[in-house]
Amino acid sequence: MSILAALLEQAGHDPKNTPKHSTLGRVFLSDPVRETADFARIAALPRRRWQDLDSQIDRLTARFARVPHVRLLEMQAAALAEIEQLKTCNVVASLGGGKTLVTALVPVLLASQTPLFLNYARLLDKTVREFRELAAEWRICHGYKFLSVEKLSTASHADYLERLRPDLIVIDEGHSLASPTGARFRRLRRYKEAHPEVVIVVLTATPGVDLDQYAHVQDLLLDDGSPCPREPDVLREWCEAMNVHVRGQRRPPGALVRLGSGGAGLDDVREGVGRRIEETPGNIYSRSAESIDCSIYIADTRVELPASMDELVSSAWHDLILPDGRCFEELYSKPLIIKQLGAGFAKVLDPIPPIEWREARSLWSSFVRAIVSNEEAFGLDTPAQVKAAVRRGEIDDGGLLDHWCEVEPTFTPCTKTEWFDLSVVQFAALWLVQERGLCWVSQPTVGRKLAELTGLPFFHANGVDPTHGSIEAYRATTGAIVAVRPNMLGRNLQRWSKNLYITPPPSPLELDQSIGRTARRGQRAPTVEVTFVLTVRENWESVTSARVAAQAERALGKNESSRLLLCDWCVSDLATVNSWKGPRWKR
Repeated sequence: MSILAALLEQAGHDPKNTPKHSTLGRVFLSDPVRETADFARIAALPRRRWQDLDSQIDRLTARFARVPHVRLLEMQAAALAEIEQLKTCNVVASLGGGKTLVTALVPVLLASQTPLFLNYARLLDKTVREFRELAAEWRICHGYKFLSVEKLSTASHADYLERLRPDLIVIDEGHSLASPTGARFRRLRRYKEAHPEVVIVVLTATPGVDLDQYAHVQDLLLDDGSPCPREPDVLREWCEAMNVHVRGQRRPPGALVRLGSGGAGLDDVREGVGRRIEETPGNIYSRSAESIDCSIYIADTRVELPASMDELVSSAWHDLILPDGRCFEELYSKPLIIKQLGAGFAKVLDPIPPIEWREARSLWSSFVRAIVSNEEAFGLDTPAQVKAAVRRGEIDDGGLLDHWCEVEPTFTPCTKTEWFDLSVVQFAALWLVQERGLCWVSQPTVGRKLAELTGLPFFHANGVDPTHGSIEAYRATTGAIVAVRPNMLGRNLQRWSKNLYITPPPSPLELDQSIGRTARRGQRAPTVEVTFVLTVRENWESVTSARVAAQAERALGKNESSRLLLCDWCVSDLATVNSWKGPRWKR
């Protein structure tokens, strides 16, 4: 700790409770990561590459196979052997890499009497179907209790674990535990503390982006054997030095350099910490491209819109209103409004609100956007945080919030979806007929309109179309319309090989996982094609920012098998986008 930081702490300033964006916060952040007792514990943990261990494939295949022509994958055998020896494991396997078979065999491996399987609700039926299929070739568990992680988080299931008393808990899509303060994780932790003998196994294809999204899971599984900091102060320092998302000033890596090859650069440090995690017993990381049976081609296509859409986008960007004076439903996010207009529609307030109501709403929302955009000065992310800071007297808004709260009840707005142009959905409809692929939509409004135009099914809530059932049971040879979030996890959609994205999601997780539904083991086409529809600059920024985030994760050694990196990337570059004319491309 620097002399100045030590003096400040001596004077009663707590580094933990000092805002990082403040002057004192920057003083504390100028100190490098310390070499603490927790650091020494991590550095002293044994290392091993599971790939170098004696292969267990033959032994475990012979134990579980029902028929002679099946064989465990290297990752599957290694994970099962690790669970057998350590009675826990954190498995990070590529999309399509074989996690489901591991989950089906673990209870048999351990002779579990009360095994519990946790996953997202929308994936439980799919898992049951896959277990039935696996049972024809493997000696799998038939005694699982299935529960959704959403249900585990509810008040009615607060004591569920104590009532069931499972001796084995297997959590698929383990990134559902990313929040250490979420009810589902807290209940698992309390149950583990009360019953240390319970075996917990976590599997995922996409571990968290930042260290504090999975350090608590490592702690839950491995206790003192965790390769992540267990002390909150130490974890905070590591995160401030190496997280992908760091607010304000980044802390110098300090002692973290010792975990890598000696390089002090951010990528070197992330790689060193990632390798430390991966090589720690209790972790099986299998992130190679070997689980992809095809190449991936990612490109974009521009859909031209009429001049009237340029006028709408310009009015939305500059004034957050339509040219006729009507307001958008969305109050704070310009990019969301622009993306909706880029697809041809918007959610608007109709009729036009009174002028005083509109002005008060506009002034408050402009103030909120200004505060949130100035992260260095305020460090606030959401409108709710800004409102709370104003109420506490930490930010002077000149009475804007009080005025808006006074005026808001005087008018009750009605929201309606209004279509201004059908160019994008007509383009997608023609693509579906010609290419017979999957059209991915982030906005249900677009999916419903496209289904209306084409007569094709729209698989949205829980991956189900009201007429055709689940997408995996859909056997027609036509294309299909697919909502991103309900279908990005756990779906086996490799009988399609062409994908079109309208309004692509900005999250690297959502993009990588949804591409992985078709670009996965069992894909028979030599190439999976992914095309992003570009109509506004925000669409291009979503795609490119997701790839940049995936590159940062790879530098951390966490997701080398991201489809956004294992592809022929042919998306337009910045210079090309900057050359495009009109309000839809200029910011």
